[in-house]
Amino acid sequence: MIKVKDVTFSYPNGKEALHRINFEIKDGEAVGLVGCNGAGKSTLLSLLCGINFAGEGSIEINGVTVKKDTLKQIRRDVGMVFQNPDEQLFMPNIGEDIAFGPRNYGLSEEEVEKRVHNALQKLEIGDLRDRPPYRLSGGEKRSAAIATVIAMEPSFILFDEPTAFLDPKATNTFQRIALELRIPFLIASHDLDVILNICDRVIILKNGEIMADGEPYDLLCDENLMYRAGLELPASFSRCKHCPNNCGEDLFKKFKVRRLGE
Repeated sequence: MIKVKDVTFSYPNGKEALHRINFEIKDGEAVGLVGCNGAGKSTLLSLLCGINFAGEGSIEINGVTVKKDTLKQIRRDVGMVFQNPDEQLFMPNIGEDIAFGPRNYGLSEEEVEKRVHNALQKLEIGDLRDRPPYRLSGGEKRSAAIATVIAMEPSFILFDEPTAFLDPKATNTFQRIALELRIPFLIASHDLDVILNICDRVIILKNGEIMADGEPYDLLCDENLMYRAGLELPASFSRCKHCPNNCGEDLFKKFKVRRLGE
């Protein structure tokens, strides 16, 4: 479980990026984090994984407060998939990239190999194991970056704009992977259709504050709310709501996927 209580954060230049943020994410939840540029999404992710630390308030991951002397435990529990996969792929081949984290934990080579194999199989990218990162497409890099996190066996995953620069096919592959992970996650994204497809809850940020928190369809397809948040309606809803069958709501009901096999 993640607990964020009264969190405020300002950068060294004095700009306040987050103001009195409060929310909880329970085990099993898939949560979307949306907002226009500068709303505070990436800053919040950086606090959750201990890249930065809250100026006021507290963040707890599985009962452990995020602070400098707990980072080792926090980073075992929270995996971060960065917007640019090149930031996570730096070894001679993908197999070595996936093995890097487990080896740093001091695990046996037998256990490291098991985790590498499982991560490759889960993402169906076994054929990429011996290939260098620079020989991969954008979608393949994204899958490989997720595999490096899966191999760490975290209890929670953070995604920062995971579908940025991906074509429709690669985006669909990411959505399939996210739904099959069986690991709770928080995904910050401008792609609202992805949020509707794979999340069962959404948090909307505006100017560093939580503007709304609730069901994805209820919030993201509310024209007035989205206008006030500085966002557009999801593309697929915008297309569907004008069709003669008026099937907008039914279109998104089918996306209420129970990720954990319920």
